[in-house]
Amino acid sequence: MGKNYIQVNNEFTGNILNDLNQRRARILSIDEKPESIKEITALVPEAEIQDYVSKLRVLTKGSGFFNREFDSYQEVPQQMIAKVIEENSLIKK
Repeated sequence: MGKNYIQVNNEFTGNILNDLNQRRARILSIDEKPESIKEITALVPEAEIQDYVSKLRVLTKGSGFFNREFDSYQEVPQQMIAKVIEENSLIKK
């Protein structure tokens, strides 16, 4: 699980929160910064954040910024275990 610090213009906050929810994120805080900027702090599984740079650019018309750092390991949700095993198996069906 990574802790992500995402800075976006106020007008894009709703789109970013929606996208984070789809990525199984846990929002920790939303802080107001100068010049109509919001900083969203969220815990997001590493598997869900791999393509986030390009998605953030699209959602914010190139104005968004984010930084992430490792936070903790979490157990894979039960409904995803079979998919992870299948994708990483040396033996393909």
